[in-house]
Amino acid sequence: MAVRMKDIARDLGVSLMTVSKALRNHSDISQQTRERVLKRMRELNYQPDWIARSMVTRRTYLVGLVLPDLMHSFFAEVAKGVARKLGPLGYQIVISNTEEEGEAERRHVEVLLTRKVDGLIIASAQRNGQVELFEILDRSKVPYVLIDRMVAGVEANYVGVKDDDLGALATEHLIERWRRARDGCADTAAPWRVMEWRLVQTTSSAGNTEIQPATKQCVNCSRRIPGRTASSATTIRWRRAPSRPCSRRA
Repeated sequence: MAVRMKDIARDLGVSLMTVSKALRNHSDISQQTRERVLKRMRELNYQPDWIARSMVTRRTYLVGLVLPDLMHSFFAEVAKGVARKLGPLGYQIVISNTEEEGEAERRHVEVLLTRKVDGLIIASAQRNGQVELFEILDRSKVPYVLIDRMVAGVEANYVGVKDDDLGALATEHLIERWRRARDGCADTAAPWRVMEWRLVQTTSSAGNTEIQPATKQCVNCSRRIPGRTASSATTIRWRRAPSRPCSRRA
């Protein structure tokens, strides 16, 4: 006879609800209790009855992921990210590859709807103005979100980037890197090691004597630069510094 959740609950002396929450990775139970339940499930080779579970919860714990090209590294990473996030929540991902064809996408979505998925994530291959598919989705009441691509004429939740802003950000980053390289080091956050110190006598009214960095070296590119000293200061003597990182770039 197949092992039931109530059998596991009886063996462990916990409630049926606790076993159910452990199976769904619910946050209401402790990690120790969850591990005990899951261990006993493995020992008894327990297999959840997903059909019965769906009838009770009115959910299938399936999410459809509709992608135009699984060979593209971007969409492969999207699939990995979705599975990584939804897996611990008890959801299974059903991936459909539409080969950038709008009609194939429509067929895949219709099949997923018959499978009673709890939601859809779609990188659509529909052309702008082709809204029939989304009218079907709106009538089905199944929640969906568009990713990477917006379709003109469709009002839907969307996750993506603004290409113009991204291009401007990339350009600013490259310019900043060039400026840093021009100044001798590609990483202004790199630590600088003080190679020599010098004792200077300032000619201010206070006549203070100060110790200032004489020579510094970037830990990354080994470039050395002279320390900054006021023009009114007079060097008295030099000495080698111990090998230690400088707290900040002068």
